[in-house]
Amino acid sequence: YAVLQGPGTDLGNTVVFASLVTGGVLHILDEEAVTDPAAVAFYLVEQGIECLKAVPSHVAALGVASVASL
Repeated sequence: YAVLQGPGTDLGNTVVFASLVTGGVLHILDEEAVTDPAAVAFYLVEQGIECLKAVPSHVAALGVASVASL
């Protein structure tokens, strides 16, 4: 599980609790990383992230190419 948004945005707590209940690992990327499409794509692949919580506008800002490559 990875979170690319602030804790008060769009019920981000759903990922926090889902990761805890299922015994998963929660990755919270820092502000610098979440604004770099290449860094986000690399991190998600490197860490084997299977679930991502982000608002649609953030995903769009990262770019279709970066998301599609995942």
